[in-house]
Amino acid sequence: GFTLVEIILGATIMSLTIVALLGAFFGQSYLNLHARSLAGAMNDATRVMELIRQRNVGCTRPTAQPPTETSWDAWLAAQAGAGGKSLPAVDAQSLERVAVTCQNEAGTAYCGPNQVGGGEWAGGTGADTTFDPLRITVSVGWRTQQRTVGGTAVAAEFTYQPPTTVGCGKGCTQQLPGRLDVGPDADADGVVESQAMLTTLVTCR
Repeated sequence: GFTLVEIILGATIMSLTIVALLGAFFGQSYLNLHARSLAGAMNDATRVMELIRQRNVGCTRPTAQPPTETSWDAWLAAQAGAGGKSLPAVDAQSLERVAVTCQNEAGTAYCGPNQVGGGEWAGGTGADTTFDPLRITVSVGWRTQQRTVGGTAVAAEFTYQPPTTVGCGKGCTQQLPGRLDVGPDADADGVVESQAMLTTLVTCR
C-alpha cells in the first residue's frame, strides 16, 4: 500500500501537471484564434488597399475616397454580398474596425475631404488638398476574447467602448452595443497603426 505522504505527493504532482497542460491548451487555442483573426484582418486591409489603387487608374488627381459610404470601414461593412468584413460580429456591430490614414508624401499633412473619406483618421476635414502622390496607410483593429488588438509595441491605437445603457424617455432605457473606435495615436506619429497594416504611395496611373 501507499502511505499518506506518498498519496499527497502523487496528487500534488498530478494536479500541477494538469494545470500546466490546461494552460498550454488554452494558450494554443488563443494563438490559433489570433492567427485566424490576423489573416482575416490582413485580407480586409488588402481588399481596401487594392480598391484604392484601382480607383486611381486613369484619374487626374489621386484620391483615397471610398466608392460609396462615408468611410472605408462603412464601405467594407456594407459589402455583405462580397463577404463584408472577415471577422465575426459581436452585439449589433462588428468587432473589426478599418482605419485609413491619407497624407502627403512626406507624411507631414493630412488629406482634405476631396482626397479621403469623411470618417477616416484625422482626414476629411478642412480645405481640399492637391497632394500627389498620397501616402496611404490601411490599418485594421479588432477585438478577440475581451482583448483589443491593434496598435504599436507602446500601446493600443484602437479603443473599445463597452455596451452602455442610456435613457430614451420616461421609464425607458436602451442598450447601446459596444464599439471599436480609432485612436488615440499612442506613439504620436500621425498614423493609426496595427499588427494588420499596409502602407504605400498612391498616384494616378
